[in-house]
Amino acid sequence: MELNLNKLKGLHGKYATWAIWEAPKNLSKKTIADFIEDNKNQLHNNYVLIGLNASAPRYNDWGSFRDGKHDRKLMYAFSDSKIIKGCYITDLYRIIESKSLSLKKELKNKSEKEMRDYALRFKNEMADIGINNHTTETKFLIFGRMAFDYYEKYFKNYFPHIKVIRCRHYSARGTDKEWVEGVWRLLGINDNFDPVINKKTAKHF
Repeated sequence: MELNLNKLKGLHGKYATWAIWEAPKNLSKKTIADFIEDNKNQLHNNYVLIGLNASAPRYNDWGSFRDGKHDRKLMYAFSDSKIIKGCYITDLYRIIESKSLSLKKELKNKSEKEMRDYALRFKNEMADIGINNHTTETKFLIFGRMAFDYYEKYFKNYFPHIKVIRCRHYSARGTDKEWVEGVWRLLGINDNFDPVINKKTAKHF
C-alpha cells in the first residue's frame, strides 16, 4: 500500500498512530515519526484498531496510544502479530475527555448534524488511508462497548462491507495477560504471552 506519510502526519499525526512499537537502536536521535517513517514498508490498512476518543492531548506526531496507563497492552498484543503489526490506530471522536460518562453526556447534547459531521470526519480519515465504502478486505477492531455502540449508530453506514470485531477495552479490569490472550482468541492468533512480555519490557516507543 502506497502511503503519503507526510500528508497523513499533517492531517492525523496528533490523533492516531501505527501498530509498531519496536525500539530503534538510538532513542536519543529518533522521534516516533522518524521511527514510523523508517518502517513505512510494514504499514497497512488490513486492520484498523479503533477507540472511542483520546483521554489526553498528544503533542508528538504519531504519539497516540503509546504512553497511556494501559497502552502497553496494545504493544503486547499487536507488535509481533503478522496480521496486525503495522496497522492504523485511531479514535472515532477527536474530543479530549478522560471520563467516559462525561464524554457520553457531551455527545448526548450534540445535534444530529454534529454527530453526522463527526462520522463524516472519520470517513474522510479512513479514505486518507485507502478505505472507502467499497472496501471489503479491511477489518475494524473496536475497543469497548461504548465505542462499538456509537460506531453502529453513526459510522457503520459508511463502511457496509467491512467486518467489525468488538473486544473489551484495554483499560478493562483484569491482568495484561487476560486481555491480550482474549484479543488473540478473537483474532485467531496462536501465541504465547510470556515470551512476548519478556521481549517488550525494554524501553520502547
